[in-house]
Amino acid sequence: MKIRYVYAILFLLCTVTGFAQDAQAILKKATNKLLLRDMELSLEVKEIRKNGRAKEKEFDVLMGTFKDVDKIRMLMQKPDRAKGVTIVVTNTSGKTGLIEILTPANGKVRKMKATAKNMALVGAGGFSSNYLTIDPEALDVKKLGTEEVDRKSYITLEVQEKLQPENGKARLLIDERTFHITQIISFNADSTQKSQTNFYDFQSVEGTTKVYPYKVVTTEAGNSSKTEIKILKVSQRVDIKESDFVLQKRIDE
Repeated sequence: MKIRYVYAILFLLCTVTGFAQDAQAILKKATNKLLLRDMELSLEVKEIRKNGRAKEKEFDVLMGTFKDVDKIRMLMQKPDRAKGVTIVVTNTSGKTGLIEILTPANGKVRKMKATAKNMALVGAGGFSSNYLTIDPEALDVKKLGTEEVDRKSYITLEVQEKLQPENGKARLLIDERTFHITQIISFNADSTQKSQTNFYDFQSVEGTTKVYPYKVVTTEAGNSSKTEIKILKVSQRVDIKESDFVLQKRIDE
């Protein structure tokens, strides 16, 4: 009986480990499909409030990774009154990021923490952490199963940051045939839904083996506001330097 009990425990441990490895492998395969770093984009952002009012913006965006630091530079093109405003976001693994905003009219740079609220405030909500740019090894990943939507089979994964579990969990929907991540639902630490992001129109990025979604729609659960991002163009940039993200004007603390 004792021998059977030991074998049963070993079998269960191997099975659980196998599921964990399977989930990690699925996440890695899905994220490896995407161009996520060292890239340049032009995009239109439409922010739709609960009352139906909308704001439209246009940005040129540069994204680079330097060891464990991710940087985003957003140069505003529209509306005209804000043209030239530059936003730089610096995210370091395991730490709250930093937002710097250069206003050309007065030559000052404001700084604030890169919280989800502040990212949305400066129009960078679509680039806040969505678990895609985080190293899969830094995440607890569980495979919840598969489901069928519109006659397509999808894998559902649940992910959570190992070092910052207080950020809550997220549920990823992955097309079982293409391994495109088509949806991310984010949850607060109390398991209430935070937001839902859907990814559409995946296209190949010229000169690479990667793809990128040309339409991204995020709906906030609390106020039902919606952000629609339309990609105008995207390209890989292997020549990006850290100095490309330095704002040269004086900093007003």
